[in-house]
Amino acid sequence: MSQDERTHYRDLALNDRHRIWGRDCPATDIDDFLEYNHGQSAGLVEYKHERAQPTGDYNRMAFVDLANKARLPAFEARYTEGFVQWTVTPLNVTARLYLPRNMVMTETGWVRLLYRVRGYDTVPDSVLCRLNT
Repeated sequence: MSQDERTHYRDLALNDRHRIWGRDCPATDIDDFLEYNHGQSAGLVEYKHERAQPTGDYNRMAFVDLANKARLPAFEARYTEGFVQWTVTPLNVTARLYLPRNMVMTETGWVRLLYRVRGYDTVPDSVLCRLNT
């Protein structure tokens, strides 16, 4: 991996450059995860540390719009230091099929939800034994 990749210099340089292209040409660097299974998209998750700034309204709207167009569930997952506690927010109707409302859960609960989104009923014991409960 190059030094530019490790420091994110290249991404920041492009981000700064894109801003000079004008207010009518907005974009955001997607720091999100595409959750998938066997090459098939399963959901979009915006992962945030609990101390991270909230996502801007237009960035959030575009993220949810992308998920809706792809017919994927969209979640925000905020995690504490050490990944002990997760606050998960369903961001679109499809996500609410899996999680009807905001919930605080353990890492185990979050991983169980990710497996459900992928169509699995259970999480392997070999995975569960490595998680925070």
